[in-house]
Amino acid sequence: MPITFADREHGASKMTGRIVFEALLRVTTWGAARLALRVSRRWRLGGPNTTYVDVKSPAD
Repeated sequence: MPITFADREHGASKMTGRIVFEALLRVTTWGAARLALRVSRRWRLGGPNTTYVDVKSPAD
């Protein structure tokens, strides 16, 4: 079922390509930082040969 916004039936989006790129870059950066934190914690707690270490990040 499509979503219809009654107050905007005609016209172009006000979101520029630059805004979309910035949002994509920020979300990717946040994800990479979170992954790096998890990997570094796993290495500190168990080393590279540890099969599984349950590590919670501060955001969880």
